[in-house]
Amino acid sequence: HNHVLHQTTVLLAIDVTDAPFVEGDARQSVETVRPGLVQVVLHFGYLDELDVPARLAELEVDGAPLDLDDVTYFVGRESVVQADLEGMHPALEHLYTFLHRNADSAIRFFNLPNDRVFEVGARIEL
Repeated sequence: HNHVLHQTTVLLAIDVTDAPFVEGDARQSVETVRPGLVQVVLHFGYLDELDVPARLAELEVDGAPLDLDDVTYFVGRESVVQADLEGMHPALEHLYTFLHRNADSAIRFFNLPNDRVFEVGARIEL
């Protein structure tokens, strides 16, 4: 989209486990897919604070720590709207749309810095 090739791209996945806390080396896994492309999985317990930047600060990618001042977080955001499509009952569509609209944002949930986030949106019609 921006017609640039980033030096390092990190594909990040969040895994919330059935354990209350995740300790030590089990907190993350880092795999180099190819030079400049790294897959990171952060493991959180269900009672852990989901502070993604703090956890990323603990990582080393290709032997060097991530410069969090140079990180841009790409976050997906869905906009759910009611439509005249067959399927769900209109009252349930309205309820789901209301609940989705009032849910907490991923940016705040994962404690991401507002000035470092790029949101990519999609419109979903029910």
